[in-house]
Amino acid sequence: MYKLIFLCFLSISTAVYSQSEDGSLNDFLAQYHDSNRDTNRVILLLKIDSIYLYRMPDTKNILDSALLMARQASDLSSSIHYSKGLENANFMIGNSFAEMENMKAAIAVMQQAPGVLKIRLLIMLGERYLFKPGQLKQNTDISYTFITQARKISDSINAPEWIYSSTRLLGKYYFTIGDIQQGKNCFMRMINDYHHLGNEKEEAFWWNELGTYLPDTDETYAEEINAYEQTLSLYQKLNMKSEEPSVLENIAFIHQRHNKLDLAKINYLKSIDVRRALHDKKVFSAYSNLVEINISLGDYRNAIYYALEGLKDKTADKYLVASVYYRQGYAYKALEETVKSLQSYRTALTLLSRRSNLLFPTLKEVINELIQKDSAAEALSLLGEFVIENPPVRIVEKEIVAAALGDCNNALGRYEIAEKYYLDMITLDEDQQRHSKLEISAEGTNAVIMGAEAYYAIGNFYVERKQFHKGESYLKKALKIQLYPPTLSRRSDIYFDLYKVDSAQQKYFAALSDLRIQKQLHDSIFNIAKSRDIEELKIQYETDKKEKNLKVLSARAQLQDKELKASAQTKRFIIILMISLIILTGVVYSRYQIKQKSNKLLQLQRNEINEQNEQLQSALSKQKKLTVEKEWLMKEIHHRVKNNLQIVISLLNVQSDYLDNPSAINAIQESRERMQAIALIHQKLYQTDFGNSIDMKSYIGEMISYLQSFIDSGKIKFDLAIDDLNLDVSQAVPLGLILNEAITNALKYAFPNNSSGDISIQLHQTNYEDIYLKITDSGTGFPENFNFTENKSLGIQLMKLFAEQLDGELTFENNNGAQILLRFKKQLPIDPVSFKEKNDGQSS
Repeated sequence: MYKLIFLCFLSISTAVYSQSEDGSLNDFLAQYHDSNRDTNRVILLLKIDSIYLYRMPDTKNILDSALLMARQASDLSSSIHYSKGLENANFMIGNSFAEMENMKAAIAVMQQAPGVLKIRLLIMLGERYLFKPGQLKQNTDISYTFITQARKISDSINAPEWIYSSTRLLGKYYFTIGDIQQGKNCFMRMINDYHHLGNEKEEAFWWNELGTYLPDTDETYAEEINAYEQTLSLYQKLNMKSEEPSVLENIAFIHQRHNKLDLAKINYLKSIDVRRALHDKKVFSAYSNLVEINISLGDYRNAIYYALEGLKDKTADKYLVASVYYRQGYAYKALEETVKSLQSYRTALTLLSRRSNLLFPTLKEVINELIQKDSAAEALSLLGEFVIENPPVRIVEKEIVAAALGDCNNALGRYEIAEKYYLDMITLDEDQQRHSKLEISAEGTNAVIMGAEAYYAIGNFYVERKQFHKGESYLKKALKIQLYPPTLSRRSDIYFDLYKVDSAQQKYFAALSDLRIQKQLHDSIFNIAKSRDIEELKIQYETDKKEKNLKVLSARAQLQDKELKASAQTKRFIIILMISLIILTGVVYSRYQIKQKSNKLLQLQRNEINEQNEQLQSALSKQKKLTVEKEWLMKEIHHRVKNNLQIVISLLNVQSDYLDNPSAINAIQESRERMQAIALIHQKLYQTDFGNSIDMKSYIGEMISYLQSFIDSGKIKFDLAIDDLNLDVSQAVPLGLILNEAITNALKYAFPNNSSGDISIQLHQTNYEDIYLKITDSGTGFPENFNFTENKSLGIQLMKLFAEQLDGELTFENNNGAQILLRFKKQLPIDPVSFKEKNDGQSS
């Protein structure tokens, strides 16, 4: 009878789920019917049980089937004395009760279990209570009891595997209650153990686990990235290429969550490249997140492109596919392609289940559409029915429902009720931010009302009610949010509302600024593709124009080369001719008395010589003219390069006026100063007649004057000791850039709190070719334990790079302040005499 009931459940489940996601289910069932009562049948039962328990919907029939299969596996294992099968079957029995939410029965199974099985069941129960929906303290306290019991038993039987498993769960517990350091210590224990054992594979695994379970906050952002980068480094060292893509995607996802979108895109694209190199077609997850990133950037057409690319991956889970259809609908909606947007949303709905995080956001989209159609009452009714059938459990679901109730009541004119729901939404959002990593899966952040979206919703509500002071604070908060920041189109909406706020408060200049920003954002949304095409055309035009100019210059240069070669050939011909004539004249003179008649011929030859001399003078004059023209052209090139650099400097000056970010302003100022250092070189080249040689004393003086224009000249004094020294432009440029980096670094960091001080610059030529540069300041000096070799600051790296170009030796040290020393050899001109002697020696 027992077996008959079991087979009935099997047949019902097979009929309903014959198209299971796991194609081997029917094979396992067929093998089971043909199997004998031995260990192989137990293994088949457990495999089938795992599919029903973990890969199928949690319906009553499926869970009952799973429990029956586990019990049959247990009975069979007991009858044939198969201890491993018995342990696994009893674990599945406990797990089945837990899936049925019959925790009393699951706990009873655990209490009767011995040894390792008891540890496994304690860990399973601890994890279930820890991550129960709602995150109640009562559940976490129960979880802690189970975890500590598992840890105690593991220690008592000295079972390393279960010591580590229980320690990992203890770390998750500490993370859940907000004790980050204690949780991190749990994971570092395993990492350090395997590091000391030299087991890099296991060490990489635990680094990855730490990155996975660390709560995602601004404070833990760097630690999360470090954990995943340690994992990636170890996998690369072990040449475990197949493990790299998932780690790259984890790194990208953390960057994405913290609005480091460029870094996120780089790592997602790297993961796609690695998977393709491995012929791994599972690229859906990376493309899915690239869709979300481009939506955040307002690049909706690229978002649609990545969505279409991702949907080519047929291995993706249908719920994740639904998330991409949802985002695709969002992108189409932003581009006002309504038909395609609705098609995408409807496709997403057909794929969603109750367990999907997108179920409530998709409902929110439907509510929004009904409100737009002036069907707010219908929307409110639909919302009420939906919540009864699908009660919100997670914080984010409650937040979405609160936002939807606020929207419906606002549309119906019930403003006090709407305000209450909007305030509930904000309270839930603050709670959601604290538990974001535990509540939200990788299905996406644009799919929910969180962060900027929530604050915009309530801010817009107050602005529409003309409660501008209340609305202003929420709108400004929306712009500042880092976790789930506003998209490009939402930023446009926020600035338009701020324009209304400032106008109502008679802040007209601020209102004009808000309107200007809103207009720029709005235009960029709908013209981004067009602007990109125009930019590409402009680049192509400029490229073609430059290529034509280069061709013209090349043709001119070739013509000049030909003329110079022709002139040289003429000169050589004349010299040879003159030598021949001299010889001929000697012969004629020696035979003067013998052949008097040759006088007339000699006179004719002399006339011919005169004519050739005139041609030679003409050729020499032409050559001189060409040389002058070449020098003029070189000066013109230097002049134009200098002017172009000044234009770029001016553009950077203008751009910095529109920036608020100190880091961006500093970066622009540093770029401007480097370009000015190069521009001074080219100015010197076209203002002097020394060819490619730069007067360093004059050049350094002008550079100092330029840099002093940005500081209080009375505070910082410069002491210059510069030899009368000319350097070739190939050495003057890197030397000038080293000086620029050293001086600007001293001005920024050596004299804090606008204190006074001295900067000394010495440039000497110690002998015929050795050059010595010393830059010192009387400031605070370099920080203690400052590692110049491994330091990655841009200034230090640039100075090292330019010193390498000079083949020089660059050192940094503290000596009553910072001190930078550079030694290199001057580039010497070729000595014609020594060059000739060297060649003569080689010839001999």
